[in-house]
Amino acid sequence: MKLSIDWLNDFVSLEQVTTEELVHRLTMSTCEVEDVIQAFSHLTIVRVARVEKVERHPNADRLSVCTVNAGQKSPLSIVCGAPNVQAGMLVPLAPIGARLPRENDVLEIKPTTIRGVESQGMLCSAAELGTEEITGAVDGLLDLAGLGPAKPGQALNELLPLNDTILEIDNKSITHRPDLWCHLGFAREIAAIFGRPLSFDPLAKTEAAATARLSRPAQKLKTPPKNPKLAAKKIEIEDGAADAYYGACLAGVHIGPSPLWVQARLLNVGQRPINNVVDASNYLMFEIGQPNHTFDLEVLSKDTISVCKNQGPHRLRRYTTLDGVDRELPEAAILIRDGDRSGPVLALGGVMGGQSSGVRESTTGLFLESATFAREHIRRTLSATGLRTDSAIRFEKGQDPAKAKPALERLAALIRESCPETRLGKVTGSSPRGPKKNAISVSLAFLRSRLGFEIGAAEVSDILGRLNFEVARSGSGDAVVFKLRAPTFRSRHDVSIPEDIVEELGRMYGYDNIEPRAPLVAADSIPINRETDLRNRLKRSLASAGFTETYGYSFVPEADNELAGVAGVALKNPVFQDRPQMRGALLPGLLRQAALNQDRFDIVSLFELGRTYHVGRAYAKGLTTTLMQSLETPVLEENHLAIATLQPRIHAVSKDASLLDLFLDFRARLEQILVPLLGPFEWKRPPKQSVFFHPGCHLELLAPDGVLLGAIGLAHPLALKHVELKRDCLLADLHFEACFTAAEKHRRSSDYQPPSIFPDSYFELSLLLSDDAGTEGPVQIAHGLKIEELRRMELLTIYAGDPIPPGKKSVSYRVTCGSEKGTLGSEQTQRIMERVVKALGDAGYPLRA
Repeated sequence: MKLSIDWLNDFVSLEQVTTEELVHRLTMSTCEVEDVIQAFSHLTIVRVARVEKVERHPNADRLSVCTVNAGQKSPLSIVCGAPNVQAGMLVPLAPIGARLPRENDVLEIKPTTIRGVESQGMLCSAAELGTEEITGAVDGLLDLAGLGPAKPGQALNELLPLNDTILEIDNKSITHRPDLWCHLGFAREIAAIFGRPLSFDPLAKTEAAATARLSRPAQKLKTPPKNPKLAAKKIEIEDGAADAYYGACLAGVHIGPSPLWVQARLLNVGQRPINNVVDASNYLMFEIGQPNHTFDLEVLSKDTISVCKNQGPHRLRRYTTLDGVDRELPEAAILIRDGDRSGPVLALGGVMGGQSSGVRESTTGLFLESATFAREHIRRTLSATGLRTDSAIRFEKGQDPAKAKPALERLAALIRESCPETRLGKVTGSSPRGPKKNAISVSLAFLRSRLGFEIGAAEVSDILGRLNFEVARSGSGDAVVFKLRAPTFRSRHDVSIPEDIVEELGRMYGYDNIEPRAPLVAADSIPINRETDLRNRLKRSLASAGFTETYGYSFVPEADNELAGVAGVALKNPVFQDRPQMRGALLPGLLRQAALNQDRFDIVSLFELGRTYHVGRAYAKGLTTTLMQSLETPVLEENHLAIATLQPRIHAVSKDASLLDLFLDFRARLEQILVPLLGPFEWKRPPKQSVFFHPGCHLELLAPDGVLLGAIGLAHPLALKHVELKRDCLLADLHFEACFTAAEKHRRSSDYQPPSIFPDSYFELSLLLSDDAGTEGPVQIAHGLKIEELRRMELLTIYAGDPIPPGKKSVSYRVTCGSEKGTLGSEQTQRIMERVVKALGDAGYPLRA
């Protein structure tokens, strides 16, 4: 947002306040000032010059040698290439030493010789001065004759009052202050900071007195005379569609340019001047923060204006706004209709007018609208349409309904400045949510304890009085109690509790004036949060194993939840229209992240630990969830750990072998991470298929008590297609709550064994298994022999193909043996191997020949 210092001076005198001091005090007390811009400062150097004589350049056909009078004792000779230069013109002259801003640099005017003729300055066009938006774009010199009385030597800024100091405000720092989205709001703030009175309030009904003692153009505006013969519109506000809505007819209008001072101010705050009516509407918004609208009165055929929500049998699906764009409208949209709620739509309330009701060059009568709409309705409309106008931005912050009616008369006065024959009809309308002044009671002791320094009761009263609070106090000493009423422009969505008063006092006292002191905080030891500790240990272990953590949106497309087979939790007011639900699974988002990186990196290994959201879902035994009961439909939150790794591109030559190797490596990496944290678990084939995992490569992790911990496997082709993933991918999806329960049981149990001082012995077996058999069967049989020296049996490789018979596969295992009594000899190891081989053969797992 941009603030004009000249504009602020309409409301509060800034005499003897330097720009540097103003910027510092605003930044320390109210909001951050991002930049200070000197607008059109070069116009103070540029002079009015009269062209006395024009001669042809002796050495150039397209150049002229001009003799000009710029108020000096002797005329100047200037070489000019403008096609419209002629004797007697009043034109801008940039003298030697002037600096004219250009798009990327500055043009400094220096003495020069052009084709053998000396030139002592430069005659300027509107483009060279940057004034085209106001003076118009002309091919040649800017003719100053139409800008008012001028004389040679006069500074150009006296004719074009564009030079100003502009403060650029950080919008994020005033999001919580709806009253600051205008010059009047900042003027109130500055008056409070510097202890100065407001010299002019455009919303106050003191027109005669103000005109008598004030001289600035914006201070002398008068409301048009009333014309009781003008038909008044009946205003109907339905279903709480507006907090306030006022309107009036204005006759005697003619469309033309705005006064120069209006155009100058709008241009300096970034608004392009258009015509006197549109400019007056925009000026009012930037002046007092009240969005408004002007309708062509000729278009309104009914005697009623209806303000209603876009719902019911007359709901409008699409609407063409003033910018010519056909837009889809949500149910939350507010519609302004001509007649009852079935009549033609005039505007999208609080956002933008309609294409058919806008002001035209032939317009002679207006219907003026000044309203306040609930910010929640505007926010939903903005979210659905993406149409963020200046009006909508102010309404979504929340505006004060108390200023809607006086703003209407101010708008009429602004239009009258360029249309003196205007007459104003009766103002009609109402304010269902009228002026509001929040009552707050707070003690001096409370304020001192929260502020952290001693502040007197008189100083509290003074500061709050300057901030337009109504202050009454009772008691004495530390027992002083303040009964406060916040001003209407701070009561809607701002000041409401005692802590807000603490903030007001602190910032106005000056945060930089508060002596920094370290707080006295007891250094108590904090008990370990075991759940958070497990989260951090999992993240560290995965990062050490080469996985990268990602953070995905909790808002997802419906298709993601459909893929996961869960009922999505719908958002009433989605931030993104293409993401209207809460996620029911992490894997779709993680796969999408992998797809974004598949062409950038050879190795892509990602994980995310986050929440999923469900309605009416039955959870596995042993899982704990958070139940959000405050919602209309209870929503269950569950934490998941999702892991994904893509097949490296270097394995593309031998795809089948690489997928097996990749899966076994993925499984081994997860075992190395999870077993130390969760304790032992077993792999089993799932009883039913999953939408995320390939049916031929899918395993479940089960805790010793049978609780499901999660699943791993190869990504299903449909899941890959859903996110346009071109490389095969291995996935894991772990239920964090179940993992935490298993980790707590493992932590409390004591299974520590000191490392053996004797080396282990190893042997490997290759068994023939059916193609559809799981690899866990031989392991269970071997451990079932209860051989004391048999420690582990680990899967090594899986192979199918020639010379393995059809329908079979070769599975290789490594068996680890050892003893605490001594090193096993070859004969002992041989006997163990023979027992294992015989048991496996008897169970239908013969050795591969």
